Amino acid sequence: MDDKFASTDAGRVLLEADLQLKHDFCKAMDPKTDVGKAAWDSLAKVNGWPCLHSGRNWIEPKTAVLPGTAEQGRD
Repeated sequence: MDDKFASTDAGRVLLEADLQLKHDFCKAMDPKTDVGKAAWDSLAKVNGWPCLHSGRNWIEPKTAVLPGTAEQGRD
């Protein structure tokens, strides 16, 4: 995200949502929970240590449709 968009309300909302996504992912992967333990236990292991997969989580928003526009069926 460029600096100009990041300084807008829309940019702030997207950045906050992205941060929340990362918090939710970490909470879900907590090995102290049943789901997190199952996820960690399912990972392949090398010398007894889990191999973490490289990856990134991010939000891909859909195109915004504003009320009262042709895209919403109203001209």
